[in-house]
Amino acid sequence: MEAPGSHSSYQVANHINYPVIDLASNPAVEQMCADQKPIAVEDAQHDPRLAGDHGLFRIQGIASILLVPLIIDGCVAAVLG
Repeated sequence: MEAPGSHSSYQVANHINYPVIDLASNPAVEQMCADQKPIAVEDAQHDPRLAGDHGLFRIQGIASILLVPLIIDGCVAAVLG
């Protein structure tokens, strides 16, 4: 397990049909971690901050996404999305 606030792409729980978004080097996640505020992306299939996941969103039919930081002791410990 990495230190709180670090970017990782592991997951604790996941339903078998849900996609996994790689959090490493993801500009939307980096912005959310820096601001420590949720980010709502209305057009997930075209937003440049999520460019690495556009294909996945198209395949899954995901149009928009909400990324919510879980903050513990002032650090982003996890991302709900």
